[in-house]
Amino acid sequence: MNLTLEQTGADVAQMLARLDPRMPIGSTVVLQVQKSKEGVFEKKAAALTDATSKLSGCRIFGFHRHQSVFPTSSSGPVQYLIYEEWDSVQHFTKQWLSKHLRNFQTTVLDLLTAPVDLNFYTTTSGSGRPHVPGPRKQKKSAAARTKAERKKERPQHSKI
Repeated sequence: MNLTLEQTGADVAQMLARLDPRMPIGSTVVLQVQKSKEGVFEKKAAALTDATSKLSGCRIFGFHRHQSVFPTSSSGPVQYLIYEEWDSVQHFTKQWLSKHLRNFQTTVLDLLTAPVDLNFYTTTSGSGRPHVPGPRKQKKSAAARTKAERKKERPQHSKI
């Protein structure tokens, strides 16, 4: 289905209105870009990333060039992924209605070879924050551990 930018915008606005405005939300957009227009697209995507990353509630926003595991023709379209996570639907809605997103959407249309693949993701209770591991604790060498620490590490067997 080939929807217009206006229709897609209206459909997304309706979907956002149905959601809890406090719920975290994520989105992915896959774009097929003309190989000859790749540089122009990357400049526009970088400007979008810069403007969006400054918005309140934006956890992650970035664009990535697809890398295939298979050899590909260098003349075909280049696939890009835009990935974003927001603290809430309310924060995302401000982005969705922003001038800089609208400018990006209207100026990249001529660079694309196919309709965009736009998807949204919400979280369930207890999730919503990506796990970011902290620094790993360094384990002491056997020589540095005390006798009592080494004894605690041994399996405990009960006597019968």
